[in-house]
Amino acid sequence: MNPGLKELFFTFLKLGLLSFGGPVAHIALMDRELVDKKKWMTKDEYLNFISMSNLIPGPNSTEVALHIGYHKAGIQGMLAAGLGFISPAVILVISLSFLLSSFASVIFIKEIINGIKP
Repeated sequence: MNPGLKELFFTFLKLGLLSFGGPVAHIALMDRELVDKKKWMTKDEYLNFISMSNLIPGPNSTEVALHIGYHKAGIQGMLAAGLGFISPAVILVISLSFLLSSFASVIFIKEIINGIKP
């Protein structure tokens, strides 16, 4: 089954919102959602995507999302899946950095920042 761009985006947005625990947890959640639930591909096809993602450096779960998007709808599908998957993390990081910079003069926040500095 080949989903449309909108379905690709919102499926991977949901996965990006719900997946915590790093790439291994993301890949397990994608397996459940895309193979078992939505039946977009067989288990063997999914395992091939994971194998291919292991050949290149970077976060495997993002690479798998991009590869599935490309496989389902070409370059546009790759962009839809990728943007959907990383959008929650990007929005969270931008929001937190804006909040931290807004409250950087508060002593408690300064102590937190000093505590997490390398």
